[in-house]
Amino acid sequence: MIKKWLSYREREILGRGLSTDEVHTVTEIARRIAAILLLEPKLDANYEAVIRSTYEWNSGAQPAASEA
Repeated sequence: MIKKWLSYREREILGRGLSTDEVHTVTEIARRIAAILLLEPKLDANYEAVIRSTYEWNSGAQPAASEA
């Protein structure tokens, strides 16, 4: 993603270097991607915990006679 973003801003295409705002933008993109990657183990663990604690619905079961 960053490579593609930067490819549209090459000096040969724009005729100039990156602006200060563009440098800040690409830095923020990189930081956000890094933060997500660092969170990955905790997100995976949370997902597994949710999967283990969900209720198993028995979709094919018929209600008991007293429930019908």
